[in-house]
Amino acid sequence: MSFAHPPRILFLYGSVRERSYSRLLAEEAARIIQDFGAEVKFFDPRDLPIYGSVPETHPKVQELRDLSQWSEGQVWSSPEMHGQITGILKTSLTGFPSASEPSDQPRVKP
Repeated sequence: MSFAHPPRILFLYGSVRERSYSRLLAEEAARIIQDFGAEVKFFDPRDLPIYGSVPETHPKVQELRDLSQWSEGQVWSSPEMHGQITGILKTSLTGFPSASEPSDQPRVKP
């Protein structure tokens, strides 16, 4: 089986610290996945506003939405905060386009 392009994988990490272990882990995972032939991109969550606080035309919101549309798979990496993923990763995930929005990409529903 051949494909028109390599798999497109988006990496999201849930920390904005200068020395973020979740970002370092995501970078290492991306290196490995690239060695298997995938195309990878990262979303840097710094400057991402709280969901609903700005129009969807905000540059960081649009960047996240565009990357989400581009991706065919995603890898999420986050430190644990009170038994949950971090707020910045939750904000990133909330900004994704919904399955009901038009897209040229096929979507899988749970």
